[in-house]
Amino acid sequence: MVSFLTVSEAALAGLGAQKIYRSITAERGLPLPSLRAVVQQLGRNCAYPEDYYPGGAYAELPFGDTHYFLLGPDNGKKVVLVHGLSTPASVYSKVARHLAESGHRILLYASTRQDLYSRGYSVGPPVEHDPLFYVSQLDSLLQHVGWKKCNFVGLSLGGAIVASYAYRYPELVESITFIAPGGLLLPSEVPWIGKIFLAPYSEDIFSHKSMRSYFSSKNIESMKAEFKDEKCVPSSVEEATEILALQFFHHAGYARGLMSTLKYFPLTGLQTQYAALQHQSFPVQLIWGTKDTVIRATTVNTFQELVPRGKVTVLEGATHSLVMTHPEAIIARLEGCRSPLMPAAPSTLSSRLQTLVKGPQFVWWLGHVTLLVCTAFYLPYWLTFNSKAGAHWYSRAFLGALVSYGVVVYKSFPHIKLEAQFLQSVLVEENVQYFLMAIFWWRSTPMIAPLIPYAIFAFFNALNFTRSNLLPVFFPASIGGAADAKASQGAALARKIQAWTDKNHSTAMAFVAYVEVIGVMGSLILGAITFQSSLLSPIVYANFLRFRYFFSIHTRAAFALIRARLDAQIVGNPKVPPKAVKAYEIARGAITRFGMAAVQQPAADRAQ
Repeated sequence: MVSFLTVSEAALAGLGAQKIYRSITAERGLPLPSLRAVVQQLGRNCAYPEDYYPGGAYAELPFGDTHYFLLGPDNGKKVVLVHGLSTPASVYSKVARHLAESGHRILLYASTRQDLYSRGYSVGPPVEHDPLFYVSQLDSLLQHVGWKKCNFVGLSLGGAIVASYAYRYPELVESITFIAPGGLLLPSEVPWIGKIFLAPYSEDIFSHKSMRSYFSSKNIESMKAEFKDEKCVPSSVEEATEILALQFFHHAGYARGLMSTLKYFPLTGLQTQYAALQHQSFPVQLIWGTKDTVIRATTVNTFQELVPRGKVTVLEGATHSLVMTHPEAIIARLEGCRSPLMPAAPSTLSSRLQTLVKGPQFVWWLGHVTLLVCTAFYLPYWLTFNSKAGAHWYSRAFLGALVSYGVVVYKSFPHIKLEAQFLQSVLVEENVQYFLMAIFWWRSTPMIAPLIPYAIFAFFNALNFTRSNLLPVFFPASIGGAADAKASQGAALARKIQAWTDKNHSTAMAFVAYVEVIGVMGSLILGAITFQSSLLSPIVYANFLRFRYFFSIHTRAAFALIRARLDAQIVGNPKVPPKAVKAYEIARGAITRFGMAAVQQPAADRAQ
């Protein structure tokens, strides 16, 4: 896992960023190089050769070639090892070789010897490295090797990938072992420097050679510090640090892929994906070390709340490098997965329903359903130009939104601190922003535009909850994976829902961005001009929009399109008077500066 910089180090690292950016903009859009090309350029042997494991091959997948390995007998128990953010498949060296020798069939692509896109010898494509991206890679690779159902092991980021995969394809999972998994950090636990990677072009700037050199030295120091108190063979430490240096310093594709992952893959907020595991019948376990400074104890606590049937093993004194420092303990837990480690989900419908309604996630779902139902009742009033008569449905819709976002905010920030830094980190969090805006809309003059984004979010969230939580209650999987017609119907319906959401989610989010930028802001400005709404409303909403611009690629795309069209109509139009063009350019510059100051200014203040 990449260690984050201190404030002073970040300030130093940021010096000359503009100069770095200008030297690399020509590389944007090009495929990221693989480690094979890097090693060939170096012209020497390295600690992570292409034949690090036997049985290596390449799979031509939709977003690039993936380097993978199949170890162990063909008829062995199928195990997929998915590695973490900063280390490639070599991290599983001892674990993978032992499992293969003991009769397991091991697949390493996103972990053991299989490399995630842009790690190891896989070719990194210039696309967003988000959960869907990695889930698609894993699914495509499993189809390539012909595996239909297997056991998954996910380390750190790999745990978040496995949770996301199981959320979409639970019928293809036999068991899951999470090792210090990502995706459940509290927003307050994510260092503020991590938010810098959300900025536009950050992956370009931080993948420059000078920046890679700096990050390489810092992370090698961090890794050596973790190994210092462990009983590690010196050669193992040397190999691990050399592999890290090889990828960080020499492999530009790795650096850009890593930064893209930090930018688009959530370090927090995957509670829905993990909670869905409670309603499945396959074994689930989590392994964590008490000295892990990357994945905190709060992740373990959250996991136990979301998946109470899951088994948790705590390794005393182990750090985030526990796979390398405690391989025997990891192997023992993995081999234990050959028999069920925990009770299956409740067998009767009533007991399954009781389990479902007890959790906060059910309240979260009810909030979304309430919002959708009340929006549907408000719509006829709006269509007949009688919004005021339907104001009670409008208010109730946003009460539903307050319930849903309130649950998320409470789960994300269970321990409130009256400290400036904590409050600042809370206020820039996306769900907090939508919660605060829901309070604002709840007490405002009824308008259809603000309801649209919330309703679309609620629809997709409610649909995913239905697929991952409700369907398993009414169509439970048979214990042991036996064929069952009712379970098959549920699985088929779940796949249809998943296929539809995968196909339409991105388009829907882009539509939401345009509604937020054009529809909502336009309605507020018109309402202020006609005295139908408060003059402060556009100002309050503008503050919300500038945060959306910083954190949402869809919002930035909406602003870019609007700007391009206005430029064409005003700046590029010879019929427009020069003074009008000048006024437009001044206004455009002021709006741009206002938007970009949202998160950068607090960060700059702390860096001083």
